[in-house]
Amino acid sequence: MSFIQNAVNEYKEINTEIKRLTKTASELRKRATYIEKNIISFLNEKELPGVKDNRTAVIIENKKKTVTRNKKNIEKQTLKILEENGVQNPKQILEEITKVRKGEQVELQKVKMQEIK
Repeated sequence: MSFIQNAVNEYKEINTEIKRLTKTASELRKRATYIEKNIISFLNEKELPGVKDNRTAVIIENKKKTVTRNKKNIEKQTLKILEENGVQNPKQILEEITKVRKGEQVELQKVKMQEIK
């Protein structure tokens, strides 16, 4: 086999493995979340602060999490803040801020695999 054939075959195998691992990781995350909810439910039902299992202590910890908002809601609130602070042309300023946050586009070369029939 030539260099290009080996490279193409390895590229395909790597992408297939990445897809498989992504799917497996997703399933494992879902399962871990399900088990975590069951543990929390059990501890809350029994009104226990935690339990010990072999050499592991299991406790419920309250954490704060920032909930992400949708894009339209973010834009509305940002425009409102800009208007409240007397900024002229708040829509234009918001567009400029959005452009800066996204960064500039850079052209890259990528390999595209297409099966031939």
